[in-house]
Amino acid sequence: MGRRLKILMISARADFGGGPEHLYRLISLLNERHDIYAAIPDEKPYYDLICGLIGRERVYVIPHRKFTISHLAGLKKFIDTNNISVIHSHGKGAGTYSRPLTLLTKAVCVHTYHGIHIDKYGTLGAKLFILLDRIFARLTAQFIAAPGEYREAEKRKLADINRINIISNGVIIPDVPVNFPVTDSFNILHITRFDEAKNPFLLAEIGAELKNITEPGKIVINVVGEGKEKEELQKKLAANGCEGFFRFHEPTSNIAAHYLNSACYLSTSKKEGMPLSVIEAMSYGIPCVVTDVTGNNDLITENETGFLYKLDEPRKAAQQIVRLSQDENLWSKLSIVSRAAAVERFNFKDRALEIEKVYFKAIMK
Repeated sequence: MGRRLKILMISARADFGGGPEHLYRLISLLNERHDIYAAIPDEKPYYDLICGLIGRERVYVIPHRKFTISHLAGLKKFIDTNNISVIHSHGKGAGTYSRPLTLLTKAVCVHTYHGIHIDKYGTLGAKLFILLDRIFARLTAQFIAAPGEYREAEKRKLADINRINIISNGVIIPDVPVNFPVTDSFNILHITRFDEAKNPFLLAEIGAELKNITEPGKIVINVVGEGKEKEELQKKLAANGCEGFFRFHEPTSNIAAHYLNSACYLSTSKKEGMPLSVIEAMSYGIPCVVTDVTGNNDLITENETGFLYKLDEPRKAAQQIVRLSQDENLWSKLSIVSRAAAVERFNFKDRALEIEKVYFKAIMK
């Protein structure tokens, strides 16, 4: 596989989040082996970071999660001018550009799902989503999916499963894991976009349960992120009288500092693809308390790498958090197994090489 490819990465997001971070890491690892181009929105922090890797002249600006004919035409010209042979789209928004472009150019498409969230569209919307995805599948040379996404695509018959490559998300493994906290506060990390999929209002229910079994200050949930439902969540926390358990933080490109200050990771998601934040927590040896949903339960094994709870079980989540905070031996056992699993299964350098192989499969078709 010594051939140098010209690859266009497309993402409809470049703001804070696991998807843009995955894209940035992939570009950083493949940039020396191939000529990488990108089509992304001009937004912080990843537009500047990606431009810093490949140069602004190799970046075409598209709108945030919006399709326009004018940008499709602009991308066609960009692909033709730069003789791009592979288009790699990341997520549904990017896929609305990449697949039509295979009809307009000589490039082939590799598409990464980054989550298949069909149920949120309602009955009619779900049928239209499935129909469109099946049409787009005919224009896609190869797919990349996390295990849960593969099962969903197979169940919904979204694509030929022989063209779906199961590749888990990955992280750069930190040199040093975290330790059990020696302070009085047991810090919990929660990273969110405050949208429906991340299900932030479940935090208010968990907070209400924590209020019944422990005191603010002993448990601190650090919520990192921005989004339209942030203010509403803060109102619900106040209404439940549990706001003392929570600290809110702006999104940051130095997320490692939050992991290093945490002893537990908490997820409230309704559904995930392969959640980067959970894998990152595991790589630091941080036990996770996560909802028992697709994506999360592909990563976390009950009482081995963390704990699972149902979406309607906020009390169980609170109890699991308190149990971890009070049992250092249990915490240490979960920490060791979590980090070992991340090292073995989710080293991003290995995942990047697997993705590279998919590019060559795509151009051979």
